[in-house]
Amino acid sequence: MHADQSPAILPLGVLKRLEMARALAQSPKLLLLDEPLAGLNSKEAKALASTIADINRQGLTIILIEHNLGEILRISRRLLVLDNGSRIADGEPMAVINDPAVRAAYLGSEPAHAEAPAHVLH
Repeated sequence: MHADQSPAILPLGVLKRLEMARALAQSPKLLLLDEPLAGLNSKEAKALASTIADINRQGLTIILIEHNLGEILRISRRLLVLDNGSRIADGEPMAVINDPAVRAAYLGSEPAHAEAPAHVLH
């Protein structure tokens, strides 16, 4: 469908899949993805997150930095949250999301500015 088009005119969802394919073509041992779901609508984000999870199930470790927590909670087995470069929580996703330090950093009940969570799929 898009094989004969220049990447410059591809829709964002297709372009993000192309970028993942380029990275995977190098046969990496670890894949670092920075905000791959940013700018995608919910259907595109769900499809790309599912692709990321499928790749991980095939044995590739993925470090995923992402703000779309709905999709992250759906696909991640481990969640790590940083606040100003320091780890404040690490473990099973729902336990991490419910951690008081994480809630404080994200909801602002204490003076903290959380960075995007890093999600490790392994």
